[in-house]
Amino acid sequence: MTFPFSKQANPSRPLKKNSLRKACITSLGLTSSVLLTASAHGESPVAPPARVSIQPNEVIATTHDNRLLGGNIALWYEPEQLEKLGKSPYFKQWKPGLLRIPGGSWSDEFFWNGNGVRNGDTIDKSKLTKNGWQIDYSDYKPGFRVLADLSPSDYHGVVDVKILHEFAKENAPDTMVTVNAGTGTPQMAAEWVRWANKKMGYHVKYWEIGNELEGSWEAGNTRPDGSKMTAKKYAEIFTRFAKAMKAVDPSIKIGGPTSSNDSITFVEELLKSAGDHVDFISFHTYPVDARISNPKDILNKSERISVATQKIRKWIKQYQPDRVGKIEIGVSEWHVKVHEDVNTGNLLSGLWCSRFIGEMLKNKIDFANEWDTFSTTDHGGGHGLFSSDDPSFSSPRAAYWALWMWSNTMGNQLVKSSVTGNSDVVSYATKDKGTLAVMLFNQSASDTIPVKFDIPKDSSKTARAIEFSHKSYLWSAVSHNPIWSLPPVERTVDFTQNKTINLPPMSATVLRFGEKSKQTAQHTDKLALDVIVPKKQSADTPFSSYIVLKDASKNAPYLGKPVKISVLTEGPVKVSKSSFVADHPVIPITITPTGPGLARITLKSDQATVRKTIQFYKIALTKQVVWTFGDKQQIQEVAGILPARMNTEVRRNENVYEVPFKNWQPVDKKNVILQVNPLELPFPKGQVGGVIAQIKISPSLARAPKDAKVQVILQSQGNHWMMIDKMRLRDLPQRWKAFEFPIKNPQFLKTMPALYSLVFIVESSKPLNGSIYIDDLGFIRRN
Repeated sequence: MTFPFSKQANPSRPLKKNSLRKACITSLGLTSSVLLTASAHGESPVAPPARVSIQPNEVIATTHDNRLLGGNIALWYEPEQLEKLGKSPYFKQWKPGLLRIPGGSWSDEFFWNGNGVRNGDTIDKSKLTKNGWQIDYSDYKPGFRVLADLSPSDYHGVVDVKILHEFAKENAPDTMVTVNAGTGTPQMAAEWVRWANKKMGYHVKYWEIGNELEGSWEAGNTRPDGSKMTAKKYAEIFTRFAKAMKAVDPSIKIGGPTSSNDSITFVEELLKSAGDHVDFISFHTYPVDARISNPKDILNKSERISVATQKIRKWIKQYQPDRVGKIEIGVSEWHVKVHEDVNTGNLLSGLWCSRFIGEMLKNKIDFANEWDTFSTTDHGGGHGLFSSDDPSFSSPRAAYWALWMWSNTMGNQLVKSSVTGNSDVVSYATKDKGTLAVMLFNQSASDTIPVKFDIPKDSSKTARAIEFSHKSYLWSAVSHNPIWSLPPVERTVDFTQNKTINLPPMSATVLRFGEKSKQTAQHTDKLALDVIVPKKQSADTPFSSYIVLKDASKNAPYLGKPVKISVLTEGPVKVSKSSFVADHPVIPITITPTGPGLARITLKSDQATVRKTIQFYKIALTKQVVWTFGDKQQIQEVAGILPARMNTEVRRNENVYEVPFKNWQPVDKKNVILQVNPLELPFPKGQVGGVIAQIKISPSLARAPKDAKVQVILQSQGNHWMMIDKMRLRDLPQRWKAFEFPIKNPQFLKTMPALYSLVFIVESSKPLNGSIYIDDLGFIRRN
C-alpha cells in the first residue's frame, strides 16, 4: 500500500473491493483422543456443551522457523525505531521467521539505488531520459522514490534499503524483497540481486515481482502506453524480471503476483503463462468486510483463506503438474481488515490474528508476513504491532500477542482436532519436542465456558494454561491506545483436583500438557473502577463501552474475587446494566444518550466509587449542495458507467445531470449511473450525515418495472458498501422534488472520516427506457 504511516486502501479501488505449543505426544503416551466438554458458567446464559476431540497422531501440517510469523519493515521507519526494535525484548520474543522489505506499494515506486541520481535531498533530474533513470550501479547510495510518471517524489523515506537489509539479516532467518515492477526495470531488479547477494552477502532468498499491480492505486497499473495492467501483461513482465534476476543468482526464489486480496487476481494466468519461472505464489488478504460487526462472524472470516489456497493448488496441478509441492504459497501481507479502526487494535483483532495463523498452518501456507510493524492513525487501531508514538514499545497492540502466543506456546506440527456441540469453541492442536498443546478460543462475547477434559490415564494430570483475554489486554476506543498490554496470564491446571478450566468470553487459551506455570497466582485486594467514555459525544448516537475493574496500585486488571457493582446515572443517559456481579475485569456496556446535556455515570462497589461525566451535544443538521452541474466538467466528474449528459432544458435557467436509458438492461457491476470517486469535499468528511439531491424522472420511466430501483450508496475505507436508501423508479416524481437520504445506521456514521465515494446504481429485471434527472447534489452535514 502507498501510505507510509498507515496501511489503507486507496479511494480509487473498485466499487466492491473486494499457537504453536512445543509438543510431541510419544513422551506423554497420548495414544488416544483428548476430549473436552464445555458448558455455561455463573450468571452467564447457559451455553450448549462443546466436545473437542484431538488426535495427536494425525499430523495435518508442519511449519518451521516461525515462517508463518513474519513481518514487514519499511523505508518510512525512523532509524531509532529499528534500533530500539532490535533490542526490544518484545521483538526477541516474537522471533519473526521472514522479514519483507521495502514497504508495500512503495516497492513499485522506489529505485533501490540512487548512485549518480540522488545526493541527500537533491535529485539530478537530468538523469531521467527517454530510457528511464540512468543509475550508476558500480556503487551504492540511498535510493529515491518516484511518481507514476517517473518524476521524483518529494519524499523518499527515512531509512534506505541497506539499513533494512542489515536489520533483516541480523534479526530474522530469511528476508524477502519486493522489487519494483511498476516503474522499474528487470535490469534494476537484477542489479539489486547482484548487490545484495553477491557483493553484500545478505543472502536474500525470496524475491517478489511487484506489489498489487492489478490495483488502480498502484504505480505501474497504468502502463507507459496508457493501457491498464492485465494478467497476461503481468506474466510477461514477470518472465523478463525472473530471467534477468536468475541470471545473476540462480539459487534465489522468485514469486508473485502479490495480489491485493484473496480473490488472487493474476495467479492463474501467471502459472499458465510463466509457471516455469515461478518458485512461489504470493498474495495479500484483509478479509473482514467492514459491514461485519458480530465478533464471532469476524473471527470466522479467518477461515476464508482456504478458498484461495485451494484454487492456487488446483492451478499448480493444472499448469505445473511436475512441480506440485515445490511451488510455495505465501501471504506477504495480512491483517483483519484494510481500514484501520477499533477492530485492528482491540482484543478482537488479536484473537482474529491468532485464529488466522492457525488457519494458515491448517491450509499449509509456507510463509506469511503480518502488515506491519509500526503505524499510527488518528481514528483507530492501526495495522502496526507497535504504535509509532510508543518509543519504548512498552504497549504492543493485540496482533503482537497473537504472534507471541504462536511463537512461544505452540509447536511446529498441527494435529487433527475437531469441535462438536458449540460453535463458540474453536481449537487448534500442535505437538513438538515431547509436548502436546491446544489453543482454545471462546468466541462468545458474553459466556464464560467451563471446559472439562477427559484425559487418558497414562497422560499428565497437569497443564500450563496461557490465557489471552481482557485480563492481559484492553484497548481504549477513546484514546486509540491499549489501557494495558501485558503478557498473557498463566496458571497451572491440576486435573486431579479440578476437572474443568474456564474459558472467559472472547479469549484464546493455550494448554501445554505436562508443564507447570512458573508464574505465581496474582490476586488483587485493592480495587479501582473505571468506565471508558469520551468527554464529549453526540446526543443522537448510542455507543459501546466497557466497565473496567483495575488494580488500584498499578495499571493492570483486577484479579480478585467477584465484585458486586451498581451503575447509577444522572442526566440524559441510559446504560444497559444497572447492577451485576463482575467475575471478570472487563464488562461490556451500552450507553445511550436521551438528549443533549451533561450526563454522569457513577460506578459503586463496597471498595470503590468512580464518577465520569459526558457532555452530550445536539447535532445541528444543515444541507450543503456540492454539485450544481453548471458545466460539463462536473458532469464528467460524477458520470457512471452509462453516458451522462448536461441537460439545459428540463429546468428553467439551470443545467442538470441527465442519464438517458435507451432499452438499457442494468447488470451487476455495470449499473452505476452516478459515481463521485475520489470524493473531495469543502468540509470535513466526518461531518457527512446523509445525501441530498433534487430528482425527477421522465414520463416513460414512470412505467418502469415494479422491481426497478435506484440505490444511494456511500463508500468508506471503513465500509466499502453502505446503502443509504433504495427507491422504486416508478415512484420517483415527474416534477422536481428535494430528497434527503439521512444515514440512520450509527455504525455507518463512524466510518465517514474515511469516506471516498458516492454512488447511485440502478437495478431492474427488464430493460429501461427514459431518463432520470439529478440536480443540486450534496450532503447533510452533522455540525
